[in-house]
Amino acid sequence: LLGAAATTAPSDGQAVIAGRAHGRLGVALNWAGRRADATAAFERARRVVEPWAARPDASPQVRVELMSTLGNAGDVHYLEERFAPALESYEAALAMARAAAARTPTAPARRSVHLIATRV
Repeated sequence: LLGAAATTAPSDGQAVIAGRAHGRLGVALNWAGRRADATAAFERARRVVEPWAARPDASPQVRVELMSTLGNAGDVHYLEERFAPALESYEAALAMARAAAARTPTAPARRSVHLIATRV
């Protein structure tokens, strides 16, 4: 599941599981100061989730997973003082959060917009 080659998924649900696994590894690596490895883990998460999130029938879970991945990748870029890629990641995550809140205007959706906007 966490191998470098595990960047495809046969279903939306499996994309969420694989993306979350890569993403959690990325967070742990970031906390450990292994930022290059964290960036690679977030890139693997993005590659597995992004095709499913781009589908018109994408589940909210797969979209949230991509949004989380983009935000976390932005954090690593920021800590490494790569501000342009950090801003790009944050803005992409924020656009996704705003679109989700527009589709389903719930408190959790609005909270996601707020949490990502505070990163930017």
